[in-house]
Amino acid sequence: MMTGVTVSLTADEALVLLDWLATENEIEKVAVEPSVRQTLWSLEAVLESVVGAVVAGDYAQQVAQARARLTAAALPDSDDPSVQEVLD
Repeated sequence: MMTGVTVSLTADEALVLLDWLATENEIEKVAVEPSVRQTLWSLEAVLESVVGAVVAGDYAQQVAQARARLTAAALPDSDDPSVQEVLD
């Protein structure tokens, strides 16, 4: 029995996850069984359909900003200069 599952992510989480999946799936660094590989491809395709940044000219900048915001939220006392630089 196959039923649908809904996953809720923020826009930043979706963009960062999509970027990671695209990188991992492209270079196939992750050695996984075929069913897991297919599932990761399916997840990547779903994220691509809802994250408009993929076709944007400033994609890399959008990913960097999303990563910085997520890091800042997870580590609010972080003095990581790379996070502060992107957020400024």
